[in-house]
Amino acid sequence: MSKKSYYWSATRIDIANYCRMRYHIRYVEKEKPARLSAYAKGTLLHGLLEHFWLRLNPSTYEKNPSLNQEIKEYFKRQESFKGKDWLKKIIKRKKKYSNAEEFSEFAKGKWTSTAMGSDRTKNPAKKIAWKFDDERYVIGSSISKICIPLFENVMNEGPPLFSELPFDFSLDDMRFKGFIDEVRRRDGKGVIRDYKSGSPYLGNMKVNHDPQLTFYNAGLCALCFADINFAKKLGLEGVREQFLGNPYFIYPEINEEFFMIEALPRIREAENEKNKGPPKKHDFANEEDFFEAVKRRDKILNNVPSVILPTKRRDEHFFEVIKMIKGVEEAVSRGDIYPERGRKCDICDMKYACEKKLDYVTRPVIHDRKGNTVLDFALAPYSNPVNIKPAQKPKKKKGKRAPAANQKSFAWGRGQNTPAGRLLKVK
Repeated sequence: MSKKSYYWSATRIDIANYCRMRYHIRYVEKEKPARLSAYAKGTLLHGLLEHFWLRLNPSTYEKNPSLNQEIKEYFKRQESFKGKDWLKKIIKRKKKYSNAEEFSEFAKGKWTSTAMGSDRTKNPAKKIAWKFDDERYVIGSSISKICIPLFENVMNEGPPLFSELPFDFSLDDMRFKGFIDEVRRRDGKGVIRDYKSGSPYLGNMKVNHDPQLTFYNAGLCALCFADINFAKKLGLEGVREQFLGNPYFIYPEINEEFFMIEALPRIREAENEKNKGPPKKHDFANEEDFFEAVKRRDKILNNVPSVILPTKRRDEHFFEVIKMIKGVEEAVSRGDIYPERGRKCDICDMKYACEKKLDYVTRPVIHDRKGNTVLDFALAPYSNPVNIKPAQKPKKKKGKRAPAANQKSFAWGRGQNTPAGRLLKVK
Protein backbone atom coordinates (compact mmCIF):
# COMPACT_ATOMS: atom_id res chain seq x y z
CA MET A 1 0.00 0.00 0.00
CA SER A 2 1.40 3.39 -0.93
CA LYS A 3 1.94 5.96 1.74
CA LYS A 4 -0.54 8.79 2.05
CA SER A 5 0.88 12.27 1.70
CA TYR A 6 -1.21 13.64 4.56
CA TYR A 7 -0.38 12.97 8.20
CA TRP A 8 -2.29 12.31 11.38
CA SER A 9 -1.92 15.05 13.99
CA ALA A 10 -3.47 15.20 17.45
CA THR A 11 -6.18 17.48 16.03
CA ARG A 12 -7.00 15.18 13.12
CA ILE A 13 -7.16 12.14 15.40
CA ASP A 14 -9.39 13.98 17.88
CA ILE A 15 -11.77 15.12 15.12
CA ALA A 16 -11.96 11.63 13.62
CA ASN A 17 -12.76 10.23 17.05
CA TYR A 18 -15.29 13.01 17.71
CA CYS A 19 -17.62 12.86 14.69
CA ARG A 20 -17.40 11.58 11.11
CA MET A 21 -19.34 14.55 9.78
CA ARG A 22 -16.94 16.96 11.45
CA TYR A 23 -14.02 15.03 9.92
CA HIS A 24 -15.64 15.03 6.47
CA ILE A 25 -16.34 18.77 6.51
CA ARG A 26 -12.88 19.67 7.80
CA TYR A 27 -10.62 17.35 5.80
CA VAL A 28 -12.62 16.35 2.72
CA GLU A 29 -14.66 19.46 1.97
CA LYS A 30 -11.86 21.66 3.36
CA GLU A 31 -14.22 24.02 5.22
CA LYS A 32 -12.54 26.51 7.54
CA PRO A 33 -13.21 25.86 11.26
CA ALA A 34 -14.94 28.52 13.32
CA ARG A 35 -12.75 30.35 15.80
CA LEU A 36 -14.72 29.68 18.97
CA SER A 37 -14.01 31.85 22.01
CA ALA A 38 -13.07 28.82 24.13
CA TYR A 39 -10.45 27.81 21.55
CA ALA A 40 -9.04 31.34 21.36
CA LYS A 41 -8.70 31.38 25.15
CA GLY A 42 -7.08 27.93 25.19
CA THR A 43 -4.58 28.93 22.50
CA LEU A 44 -3.58 31.97 24.52
CA LEU A 45 -3.04 29.98 27.73
CA HIS A 46 -1.01 27.31 25.90
CA GLY A 47 1.15 30.00 24.34
CA LEU A 48 1.79 31.60 27.74
CA LEU A 49 3.00 28.26 29.11
CA GLU A 50 5.07 27.39 26.04
CA HIS A 51 7.01 30.69 26.23
CA PHE A 52 6.88 31.16 30.01
CA TRP A 53 10.61 30.79 30.68
CA LEU A 54 11.60 32.74 27.59
CA ARG A 55 9.70 35.85 28.66
CA LEU A 56 10.59 35.63 32.34
CA ASN A 57 13.03 38.28 33.54
CA PRO A 58 16.37 36.55 34.39
CA SER A 59 16.60 38.60 37.59
CA THR A 60 13.78 36.41 38.93
CA TYR A 61 15.85 33.22 38.88
CA GLU A 62 19.51 34.24 38.66
CA LYS A 63 19.61 34.59 42.46
CA ASN A 64 18.75 30.89 42.73
CA PRO A 65 21.78 28.93 41.38
CA SER A 66 19.89 25.64 41.12
CA LEU A 67 16.96 27.11 39.18
CA ASN A 68 19.30 29.22 37.06
CA GLN A 69 21.17 26.09 35.96
CA GLU A 70 17.92 24.22 35.23
CA ILE A 71 16.69 27.01 32.99
CA LYS A 72 19.99 27.24 31.08
CA GLU A 73 19.90 23.49 30.44
CA TYR A 74 16.25 23.77 29.36
CA PHE A 75 17.18 26.44 26.80
CA LYS A 76 19.92 24.19 25.39
CA ARG A 77 17.51 21.25 25.06
CA GLN A 78 14.93 23.42 23.34
CA GLU A 79 17.58 24.83 21.00
CA SER A 80 18.50 21.30 19.90
CA PHE A 81 14.97 20.89 18.48
CA LYS A 82 14.09 24.47 17.55
CA GLY A 83 17.37 25.34 15.79
CA LYS A 84 20.31 27.61 16.58
CA ASP A 85 18.52 30.83 15.60
CA TRP A 86 15.85 30.14 18.23
CA LEU A 87 18.01 31.06 21.23
CA LYS A 88 19.45 34.15 19.51
CA LYS A 89 15.97 35.54 19.00
CA ILE A 90 15.09 34.80 22.61
CA ILE A 91 18.14 36.63 23.95
CA LYS A 92 17.12 39.74 22.01
CA ARG A 93 13.51 39.53 23.13
CA LYS A 94 12.36 42.00 25.76
CA LYS A 95 11.46 40.35 29.05
CA LYS A 96 7.80 40.75 29.96
CA TYR A 97 7.37 39.90 33.63
CA SER A 98 9.13 39.22 36.92
CA ASN A 99 6.28 38.22 39.26
CA ALA A 100 2.73 36.86 39.30
CA GLU A 101 1.04 40.26 39.05
CA GLU A 102 3.12 41.30 36.04
CA PHE A 103 2.48 37.92 34.41
CA SER A 104 -1.25 38.38 34.93
CA GLU A 105 -1.18 41.87 33.42
CA PHE A 106 0.84 40.64 30.45
CA ALA A 107 -1.65 37.81 29.82
CA LYS A 108 -4.59 40.21 30.09
CA GLY A 109 -2.92 42.52 27.59
CA LYS A 110 -2.39 39.62 25.18
CA TRP A 111 -6.06 38.72 25.45
CA THR A 112 -7.13 42.33 24.80
CA SER A 113 -4.98 42.35 21.66
CA THR A 114 -6.53 39.04 20.57
CA ALA A 115 -10.08 40.33 21.06
CA MET A 116 -9.35 43.65 19.33
CA GLY A 117 -7.67 41.86 16.44
CA SER A 118 -10.79 39.75 16.01
CA ASP A 119 -12.99 42.86 15.86
CA ARG A 120 -10.80 44.62 13.32
CA THR A 121 -10.04 41.78 10.92
CA LYS A 122 -12.01 41.43 7.69
CA ASN A 123 -11.11 37.76 7.42
CA PRO A 124 -14.13 35.71 8.67
CA ALA A 125 -11.86 32.78 9.61
CA LYS A 126 -9.98 34.99 12.09
CA LYS A 127 -13.03 36.44 13.79
CA ILE A 128 -13.88 34.98 17.20
CA ALA A 129 -17.41 33.59 17.55
CA TRP A 130 -18.54 35.03 20.89
CA LYS A 131 -21.23 33.30 22.91
CA PHE A 132 -22.58 36.62 24.18
CA ASP A 133 -21.77 40.31 23.79
CA ASP A 134 -19.61 40.80 26.87
CA GLU A 135 -17.85 37.44 26.78
CA ARG A 136 -14.50 39.00 25.89
CA TYR A 137 -14.52 40.95 29.17
CA VAL A 138 -15.59 37.91 31.19
CA ILE A 139 -12.73 35.88 29.69
CA GLY A 140 -10.28 38.75 30.28
CA SER A 141 -11.24 38.81 33.95
CA SER A 142 -10.93 35.02 34.27
CA ILE A 143 -7.48 35.02 32.64
CA SER A 144 -6.28 37.50 35.22
CA LYS A 145 -7.49 35.21 38.02
CA ILE A 146 -5.95 32.13 36.40
CA CYS A 147 -2.51 33.59 35.81
CA ILE A 148 -1.56 34.56 39.36
CA PRO A 149 -1.75 30.99 40.77
CA LEU A 150 -0.46 29.66 37.43
CA PHE A 151 2.73 31.72 37.74
CA GLU A 152 3.33 30.44 41.26
CA ASN A 153 2.74 26.83 40.22
CA VAL A 154 5.09 26.99 37.22
CA MET A 155 7.83 28.64 39.27
CA ASN A 156 7.55 25.97 41.98
CA GLU A 157 7.74 23.12 39.45
CA GLY A 158 10.62 24.54 37.45
CA PRO A 159 11.22 24.05 33.72
CA PRO A 160 10.34 20.76 32.00
CA LEU A 161 12.69 18.68 29.90
CA PHE A 162 10.95 19.90 26.73
CA SER A 163 8.07 22.17 25.74
CA GLU A 164 6.09 21.70 22.52
CA LEU A 165 8.33 18.74 21.63
CA PRO A 166 8.00 17.89 17.90
CA PHE A 167 7.86 14.30 16.63
CA ASP A 168 7.33 12.75 13.20
CA PHE A 169 7.22 9.01 12.47
CA SER A 170 5.55 6.51 10.13
CA LEU A 171 4.00 3.10 10.71
CA ASP A 172 2.82 1.05 7.76
CA ASP A 173 1.04 3.52 5.43
CA MET A 174 0.30 6.09 8.13
CA ARG A 175 2.36 9.10 9.10
CA PHE A 176 2.03 10.66 12.56
CA LYS A 177 3.22 14.14 13.36
CA GLY A 178 2.65 16.44 16.31
CA PHE A 179 3.88 18.38 19.33
CA ILE A 180 3.81 17.23 22.96
CA ASP A 181 2.84 20.04 25.35
CA GLU A 182 5.50 19.09 27.91
CA VAL A 183 7.81 16.22 28.76
CA ARG A 184 9.11 15.99 32.32
CA ARG A 185 11.01 13.46 34.40
CA ARG A 186 9.69 12.64 37.83
CA ASP A 187 10.78 9.87 40.22
CA GLY A 188 13.07 8.47 37.52
CA LYS A 189 10.28 8.11 34.95
CA GLY A 190 9.27 10.14 31.91
CA VAL A 191 6.03 12.09 32.22
CA ILE A 192 3.94 13.34 29.28
CA ARG A 193 1.78 16.33 30.19
CA ASP A 194 -1.16 17.72 28.26
CA TYR A 195 -2.47 21.13 29.37
CA LYS A 196 -6.24 21.53 29.37
CA SER A 197 -8.17 24.80 29.61
CA GLY A 198 -11.92 25.16 30.07
CA SER A 199 -13.81 23.16 32.66
CA PRO A 200 -11.40 21.61 35.19
CA TYR A 201 -13.58 18.53 35.52
CA LEU A 202 -12.98 15.55 33.20
CA GLY A 203 -14.86 12.27 33.21
CA ASN A 204 -13.10 8.95 33.68
CA MET A 205 -13.60 7.95 30.04
CA LYS A 206 -11.85 11.11 28.85
CA VAL A 207 -9.00 10.70 31.33
CA ASN A 208 -8.44 6.99 30.70
CA HIS A 209 -9.11 6.74 26.96
CA ASP A 210 -8.51 10.11 25.29
CA PRO A 211 -6.45 9.26 22.15
CA GLN A 212 -4.23 12.34 22.41
CA LEU A 213 -2.04 11.01 25.22
CA THR A 214 -1.83 7.64 23.48
CA PHE A 215 -0.60 9.45 20.38
CA TYR A 216 1.96 11.41 22.41
CA ASN A 217 3.35 8.28 24.06
CA ALA A 218 3.87 6.64 20.65
CA GLY A 219 5.57 9.81 19.40
CA LEU A 220 7.92 9.95 22.39
CA CYS A 221 8.84 6.29 21.92
CA ALA A 222 9.62 6.99 18.24
CA LEU A 223 11.96 9.83 19.25
CA CYS A 224 13.74 7.55 21.73
CA PHE A 225 14.09 4.82 19.13
CA ALA A 226 15.61 7.22 16.61
CA ASP A 227 18.04 8.98 18.97
CA ILE A 228 19.90 7.30 21.83
CA ASN A 229 21.02 10.67 23.24
CA PHE A 230 17.40 11.77 23.48
CA ALA A 231 16.48 8.47 25.14
CA LYS A 232 19.20 9.02 27.77
CA LYS A 233 17.48 12.22 28.92
CA LEU A 234 14.49 10.09 29.89
CA GLY A 235 16.52 7.14 31.18
CA LEU A 236 15.20 4.91 28.37
CA GLU A 237 18.40 4.18 26.45
CA GLY A 238 18.38 0.56 27.65
CA VAL A 239 14.90 -0.24 26.33
CA ARG A 240 14.61 2.00 23.25
CA GLU A 241 15.21 -0.90 20.83
CA GLN A 242 12.02 -2.50 22.14
CA PHE A 243 9.93 0.39 20.82
CA LEU A 244 7.95 0.66 17.57
CA GLY A 245 6.44 -2.78 17.98
CA ASN A 246 9.23 -4.93 19.38
CA PRO A 247 7.12 -5.42 21.44
CA TYR A 248 6.05 -1.90 22.54
CA PHE A 249 4.25 0.81 20.62
CA ILE A 250 3.26 2.42 23.92
CA TYR A 251 5.79 2.08 26.72
CA PRO A 252 3.79 1.57 29.95
CA GLU A 253 6.59 2.92 32.18
CA ILE A 254 6.06 6.40 30.73
CA ASN A 255 3.43 8.22 32.74
CA GLU A 256 0.80 10.57 31.34
CA GLU A 257 -1.17 13.35 32.98
CA PHE A 258 -3.65 16.11 32.27
CA PHE A 259 -2.88 19.48 33.85
CA MET A 260 -6.16 21.32 34.45
CA ILE A 261 -5.19 24.99 34.17
CA GLU A 262 -8.49 26.37 35.42
CA ALA A 263 -8.47 24.21 38.54
CA LEU A 264 -5.90 26.61 40.03
CA PRO A 265 -8.24 29.58 40.70
CA ARG A 266 -10.87 27.18 42.10
CA ILE A 267 -8.32 25.81 44.56
CA ARG A 268 -7.25 29.33 45.49
CA GLU A 269 -10.90 30.26 46.09
CA ALA A 270 -11.40 27.20 48.33
CA GLU A 271 -8.27 28.09 50.34
CA ASN A 272 -9.54 31.63 50.88
CA GLU A 273 -12.93 30.29 51.95
CA LYS A 274 -11.29 27.98 54.50
CA ASN A 275 -9.22 30.82 55.90
CA LYS A 276 -12.29 33.01 56.35
CA GLY A 277 -14.05 30.32 58.36
CA PRO A 278 -17.77 29.51 58.30
CA PRO A 279 -20.21 32.42 57.97
CA LYS A 280 -21.69 33.78 61.21
CA LYS A 281 -25.38 34.42 61.46
CA HIS A 282 -25.07 37.82 63.12
CA ASP A 283 -23.13 39.13 60.09
CA PHE A 284 -26.22 38.91 57.88
CA ALA A 285 -29.34 41.04 57.78
CA ASN A 286 -31.66 38.04 57.49
CA GLU A 287 -31.66 34.25 57.61
CA GLU A 288 -32.08 33.91 53.84
CA ASP A 289 -28.77 35.65 53.13
CA PHE A 290 -27.06 33.59 55.83
CA PHE A 291 -28.24 30.26 54.39
CA GLU A 292 -27.22 31.39 50.89
CA ALA A 293 -23.70 32.12 52.20
CA VAL A 294 -23.54 28.70 53.87
CA LYS A 295 -24.73 27.00 50.68
CA ARG A 296 -22.17 28.91 48.58
CA ARG A 297 -19.33 27.97 50.96
CA ASP A 298 -20.31 24.30 50.95
CA LYS A 299 -20.44 24.30 47.15
CA ILE A 300 -16.94 25.78 46.90
CA LEU A 301 -15.40 23.42 49.46
CA ASN A 302 -17.12 20.26 48.21
CA ASN A 303 -16.25 20.74 44.54
CA VAL A 304 -12.52 21.40 44.58
CA PRO A 305 -11.02 20.01 41.33
CA SER A 306 -7.61 18.39 40.99
CA VAL A 307 -4.86 20.15 39.06
CA ILE A 308 -3.13 16.93 37.98
CA LEU A 309 -5.15 14.01 36.61
CA PRO A 310 -2.74 11.05 36.18
CA THR A 311 -3.48 8.28 33.72
CA LYS A 312 -1.80 5.32 32.00
CA ARG A 313 -1.61 4.13 28.43
CA ARG A 314 -0.66 0.74 26.95
CA ASP A 315 -0.51 -0.93 23.53
CA GLU A 316 -4.20 -1.77 23.52
CA HIS A 317 -5.01 1.95 23.58
CA PHE A 318 -2.80 2.43 20.51
CA PHE A 319 -4.45 -0.46 18.64
CA GLU A 320 -7.85 1.13 19.33
CA VAL A 321 -6.65 4.43 17.88
CA ILE A 322 -5.30 2.72 14.74
CA LYS A 323 -8.55 0.80 14.28
CA MET A 324 -10.57 3.99 14.75
CA ILE A 325 -8.46 5.86 12.17
CA LYS A 326 -8.83 3.12 9.56
CA GLY A 327 -12.54 2.77 10.31
CA VAL A 328 -13.19 6.48 9.84
CA GLU A 329 -11.18 6.57 6.59
CA GLU A 330 -13.13 3.62 5.20
CA ALA A 331 -16.49 5.04 6.31
CA VAL A 332 -15.79 8.46 4.81
CA SER A 333 -14.52 6.98 1.53
CA ARG A 334 -17.72 4.95 1.05
CA GLY A 335 -20.00 7.84 2.07
CA ASP A 336 -21.12 6.44 5.42
CA ILE A 337 -21.42 9.90 6.98
CA TYR A 338 -24.20 11.52 8.96
CA PRO A 339 -24.50 14.33 11.52
CA GLU A 340 -24.12 13.04 15.07
CA ARG A 341 -26.02 15.96 16.54
CA GLY A 342 -26.15 16.44 20.29
CA ARG A 343 -24.78 18.46 23.21
CA LYS A 344 -21.21 18.08 22.00
CA CYS A 345 -22.09 20.14 18.90
CA ASP A 346 -22.16 23.33 20.98
CA ILE A 347 -18.37 23.21 21.33
CA CYS A 348 -17.64 21.97 17.79
CA ASP A 349 -15.69 24.34 15.55
CA MET A 350 -17.48 23.00 12.45
CA LYS A 351 -21.00 23.46 13.81
CA TYR A 352 -21.91 26.37 11.53
CA ALA A 353 -20.85 24.48 8.39
CA CYS A 354 -22.60 21.36 9.72
CA GLU A 355 -25.90 23.20 10.29
CA LYS A 356 -26.10 23.89 6.55
CA LYS A 357 -26.15 20.16 5.86
CA LEU A 358 -29.67 19.92 7.26
CA ASP A 359 -30.98 21.65 4.11
CA TYR A 360 -29.28 19.11 1.86
CA VAL A 361 -30.91 15.97 3.23
CA THR A 362 -34.18 16.22 1.22
CA ARG A 363 -32.99 18.40 -1.67
CA PRO A 364 -33.89 17.76 -4.34
CA VAL A 365 -37.16 16.13 -3.17
CA ILE A 366 -37.52 12.74 -4.79
CA HIS A 367 -40.91 11.35 -5.94
CA ASP A 368 -41.91 7.89 -6.97
CA ARG A 369 -44.02 7.11 -10.08
CA LYS A 370 -47.24 7.84 -8.24
CA GLY A 371 -46.04 11.27 -7.09
CA ASN A 372 -45.42 10.30 -3.48
CA THR A 373 -42.46 11.89 -1.72
CA VAL A 374 -39.55 9.56 -1.13
CA LEU A 375 -37.20 10.52 1.69
CA ASP A 376 -34.01 8.73 0.72
CA PHE A 377 -31.53 10.17 3.18
CA ALA A 378 -28.77 8.02 1.73
CA LEU A 379 -28.82 10.31 -1.30
CA ALA A 380 -27.75 13.37 0.66
CA PRO A 381 -24.72 14.95 -1.06
CA TYR A 382 -22.43 14.41 1.92
CA SER A 383 -23.29 10.70 1.98
CA ASN A 384 -21.97 9.99 -1.53
CA PRO A 385 -18.73 8.03 -1.74
CA VAL A 386 -15.70 10.28 -1.93
CA ASN A 387 -12.02 9.98 -2.52
CA ILE A 388 -10.08 11.75 0.20
CA LYS A 389 -7.80 14.16 -1.59
CA PRO A 390 -4.52 14.14 0.31
CA ALA A 391 -2.96 17.42 1.26
CA GLN A 392 0.28 18.33 -0.41
CA LYS A 393 3.34 17.29 1.50
CA PRO A 394 4.69 20.40 3.21
CA LYS A 395 8.01 21.61 1.91
CA LYS A 396 10.93 21.89 4.26
CA LYS A 397 11.44 25.50 5.24
CA LYS A 398 14.85 27.07 5.37
CA GLY A 399 16.32 26.96 8.85
CA LYS A 400 13.86 24.33 10.08
CA ARG A 401 14.99 20.97 11.35
CA ALA A 402 13.95 17.96 9.31
CA PRO A 403 11.46 15.45 10.81
CA ALA A 404 13.00 13.40 13.57
CA ALA A 405 12.40 10.00 12.01
CA ASN A 406 10.65 8.25 9.17
CA GLN A 407 10.16 4.50 9.16
CA LYS A 408 10.79 3.11 5.71
CA SER A 409 8.91 -0.14 6.22
CA PHE A 410 6.83 -1.65 8.97
CA ALA A 411 5.70 -5.23 9.58
CA TRP A 412 2.71 -5.76 11.84
CA GLY A 413 3.53 -9.48 12.30
CA ARG A 414 5.89 -10.03 15.21
CA GLY A 415 7.73 -12.78 13.31
CA GLN A 416 8.82 -10.25 10.67
CA ASN A 417 9.37 -7.46 13.13
CA THR A 418 13.15 -7.60 13.26
CA PRO A 419 15.35 -4.69 14.32
CA ALA A 420 16.49 -4.35 10.70
CA GLY A 421 12.91 -4.10 9.52
CA ARG A 422 12.15 -1.42 12.08
CA LEU A 423 15.13 0.83 11.45
CA LEU A 424 14.12 4.42 11.01
CA LYS A 425 15.32 6.46 8.10
CA VAL A 426 16.47 9.73 9.62
CA LYS A 427 15.99 12.65 7.29
